[in-house]
Amino acid sequence: MDFQTLFPKQKPIIACIHLLPLPGAPLYDGDLSKIYEKALLEAKLFQQHGVHGLIIENFHDKPFFPDRVPPETIATLSAIARTIVSSINLPIGINV
Repeated sequence: MDFQTLFPKQKPIIACIHLLPLPGAPLYDGDLSKIYEKALLEAKLFQQHGVHGLIIENFHDKPFFPDRVPPETIATLSAIARTIVSSINLPIGINV
């Protein structure tokens, strides 16, 4: 699917959800449910306010892994994206 098909509006607004530190990150606090709840709340708020699409990213996973993303990061990002997609009706992308 190309960009124009996904976003037929002239200038779509794509919001970014900066996830809390994920499992494997130095600042991860062990509370995975808090990450899901915050991400889902933000996704719903963005949809309510007219955003056309979302990107989720592991912004707080500093330091980033420049060569290889750990499997727990990929798994958690995928699971959170699936949760968001099942709860709202917006296209979603993932930035690692």
